[in-house]
Amino acid sequence: MMCYEKHLFISVLLCLTLKIYFCKAQCIKPTGGDHMVLDDSDIIKDSFESGALATFKCVPGYVRDSGNGRIKCEGTSWLKLTLTCTKRPCGHPGDLPDGRYVFSPEGEEGLLFGATATAVCNKGYRLTSQISKRNCVATGWDGRTPTCEVVKCEAPPAVVDGNLVDPPQEVYEYGQAVTYTCNDGYTLYGRATIACSENGKFQPDPPQCLDVSCERPVVTNGVRVSGGSGPYTYKSTLQFKCKDGYRMNGPAEITCEIEGWDPSPPECLALSPKPSATPVTRRPESTTKTSTEKGSDDDHPSNNIGKIVGGVIGGLAGLAVIAGVLYYLTNKNRSRKGYAGNVATRNEEGEL
Repeated sequence: MMCYEKHLFISVLLCLTLKIYFCKAQCIKPTGGDHMVLDDSDIIKDSFESGALATFKCVPGYVRDSGNGRIKCEGTSWLKLTLTCTKRPCGHPGDLPDGRYVFSPEGEEGLLFGATATAVCNKGYRLTSQISKRNCVATGWDGRTPTCEVVKCEAPPAVVDGNLVDPPQEVYEYGQAVTYTCNDGYTLYGRATIACSENGKFQPDPPQCLDVSCERPVVTNGVRVSGGSGPYTYKSTLQFKCKDGYRMNGPAEITCEIEGWDPSPPECLALSPKPSATPVTRRPESTTKTSTEKGSDDDHPSNNIGKIVGGVIGGLAGLAVIAGVLYYLTNKNRSRKGYAGNVATRNEEGEL
């Protein structure tokens, strides 16, 4: 408003100074909305006479969204400007062979003026240049379309005492695999097959060919139930069981590993004798004492029967001896009585 009053004052002063009796109304240079400027032919003007037109246009990177860019000066003021500007769309930058674009910001805004498209190659591929970004500018996407090429690996490393199944190549592409085999008498430790990975190296590490053997294990009072008698090489497996009367201490199965048998061979330990199931009661003269003794007659029924039979036979023999003695004594007494009677008779006859 200050600027308008200043121009108006200058106009009136000029009219009075130059003795011009009629002065035409004027508008000062108009200002537009967001993201727009005056046309090149109007931007150089400082004022516009009443009835004159001024034209606005969108700045680079923006396009007309709605309304009209022309406004008219009426008297000393401008009519309402209806033009609105919005970001210019760049569209999709196109397909990226063996890759894709990541847009910032995300969504629809990622295809408008000011957005960025970053090229990302698929797994196993890499960019051929260090420039991976394209920008949406006033004229569209800048730069060139990036290129993704497959990752390559050099020939795989050699393995001592082993070889590749197929003849080696100078270069391998991502995903190509090779397989190793060991010479006779050697055991392959690790992965037999490795592949060219996304970092340009074979993964996992190549295997080793080792001369692995385990000594024949000794399990006292045990027997081998599976696994053979040897020789025992890497990953050979044995199973054991204990003889009757022994129990196993440790796992029954062992495996020949790089460092030897794993786990260690088991032990067979003797079983403890079973305790007496029935206690034996002893009766001393003064007190009664009950004790359980290992190896009592209850543990051996056959011994008890033998003792009983022996006792019966012994008793019968004793009775027979006693009967014989009594019979002998009885006969002897009878003989003595007869002899005495005979003597008395003879005496009586003599006296007669």
